[in-house]
Amino acid sequence: MTDVRERPETVSLTLTLWLWVVAGEMLHQVFNIIGGLLNTGELRSVARETMSEEQLKMLSEQQLTIIAGASVVFAGFIAMAVMGIVAWTARSFWKGQKGAENSRRFLTFFAAFFAMRGLFVFELATTGSVPLALALVDGITQLLVAVLAVLAALFGGKKESVEWARTTPSESP
Repeated sequence: MTDVRERPETVSLTLTLWLWVVAGEMLHQVFNIIGGLLNTGELRSVARETMSEEQLKMLSEQQLTIIAGASVVFAGFIAMAVMGIVAWTARSFWKGQKGAENSRRFLTFFAAFFAMRGLFVFELATTGSVPLALALVDGITQLLVAVLAVLAALFGGKKESVEWARTTPSESP
């Protein structure tokens, strides 16, 4: 016998907001990758500082550029994978599965992270090789993600949402 419960509207709103957060963060990561690929000079100079003379002789400037670009893309893909985990966690909370309460806490942690990052957007300085339009659109995206994440955390913290997460359906033998 299945346990059918009425899903509170705040839980549905929380999921919708988290899906928008994930979409916005994915967009931010795409902008981040593009900006990083346009500005590999800084990564190359850091790599040169950390490498020995022998290692530098083995790598051409083109190879160093490829390695720097690959590291930017790899870091972006890791961030996107983390956002996949956030989306899966939001779905777990929405479905009211066994770990829904832990999912709600996990999402609250990420909301705090996005809120803090949103505050620091104003402190970031753009580098000369990144187009100003890209930096502006990326900053706006980060601010929207921060606002949506805070709203999602507020809806997820409402009494109905907390009760939804705490009362998991009874498991049939």
